[in-house]
Amino acid sequence: MRFIALILFCLLLTPAAFADDAGDLAVRKDLAQQIIALSTGDAMVEQVSDASWRPFEKIIRQKNPDVSDQVIDELRAFMKQQQAEAVTEVIAPMTDFYASEFTRAELETILEFYQSDTGAKLLSISPKVMQQVMPQIIKRQQQMMPKLVELLRKTAKQKGVVI
Repeated sequence: MRFIALILFCLLLTPAAFADDAGDLAVRKDLAQQIIALSTGDAMVEQVSDASWRPFEKIIRQKNPDVSDQVIDELRAFMKQQQAEAVTEVIAPMTDFYASEFTRAELETILEFYQSDTGAKLLSISPKVMQQVMPQIIKRQQQMMPKLVELLRKTAKQKGVVI
């Protein structure tokens, strides 16, 4: 009889547990969206857009010396809009990822940090850091790649694999 009572008790608790989990998941997704909005804000899109626009503008002006500033502004606005849409598409899946990888408490802590003065500063300088660091990373990677490929070939050959 106790066994049956225990099973019934568990069955009664199960829907509540799922309901809590679903509610918590919705809260975690909301927190994740807030974090993503802060960490991939308009300033970041603006900096990325500015950096990527300069080479295009240079080419356009070289090939079209008489192009008006108005046309340049229209093309830049078009490119910025396209980039903003691309960023939105890329970051949309991040909500589900954050919600599945972090607990509600962790997401709340992350959000509180990003809303703090230090977190806001980190967010504001991150794009600048990436702008400065990425060229160095790319250069180093290009320098390393031939050596890495050769090492990988040797290691693979020792294991009987041809690359």
